[in-house]
Amino acid sequence: MITTDHMEILKRGLAAWNQWRRDSPEEMPRLRGLNLFEAELEGADLSCADLEESDLRRANLFSANLEGARLRHARLDDVDLGEANLSGADLKRAGLDSANLGRANLKGADLRGAVFSRASLSGSRLERANLEHSKLDGVNLAAAALDEANLEGASIVGADLTGAVLRRARLRGGTLDGACLVNANLRDADLRGDLRGADLRNSDLRGADFRAADLREADLSNAELGRTNFYGANLRGANITGVDLSGAVNLKDDQVVQARRDG
Repeated sequence: MITTDHMEILKRGLAAWNQWRRDSPEEMPRLRGLNLFEAELEGADLSCADLEESDLRRANLFSANLEGARLRHARLDDVDLGEANLSGADLKRAGLDSANLGRANLKGADLRGAVFSRASLSGSRLERANLEHSKLDGVNLAAAALDEANLEGASIVGADLTGAVLRRARLRGGTLDGACLVNANLRDADLRGDLRGADLRNSDLRGADFRAADLREADLSNAELGRTNFYGANLRGANITGVDLSGAVNLKDDQVVQARRDG
């Protein structure tokens, strides 16, 4: 239920809204279910706001403060959240198709079941974020920080994770078919999932866990290994050119035979 007073303040414009937030820091905005389609809210202070089930499609929330906001089931398709602060926000099952979250702060955010298809999260901060069972197919996550993020069961098919940092990230049961992880930092990451055709060239795989992972046709050329666990991994057709296999553990001869070395 929308609180009329809060809605009316918002209608007065961004300056009036932000001034009200400064004057009434103890009052949390209640804007649940509000229609903010194409709203101009650049730089708005919506921290701790209840925006659950609100329609924010195509809204301009560039550099807005949404720290700790409730955005469960919110409609955020095509929204501009570039450089926004969403740390600790609740975005469970939110729709973020084609959204711009470039360089946004999503540290510790709850993104379980969120749909990000074709969204841009390049350079975003997602440390310790919960992305369990989220949909990230085709998403741009280049240079994103995903240290200790939970991506278990997530669909990350064809995503661009070039240069991303995923130290100690959990991707067990995730689907990364065709994902680009060139120059990615995957140290101590749990990668017990589907990585068929993934591009892992020049990646840091020290301490990574690939037990029973599907790495068929993946490109691991020049990847750095060290305590990298390949127990039961399927490496059929995988490119291991330039890889020092002395850093691998639980890697059997038949797995190496199934892989290939180009050049």
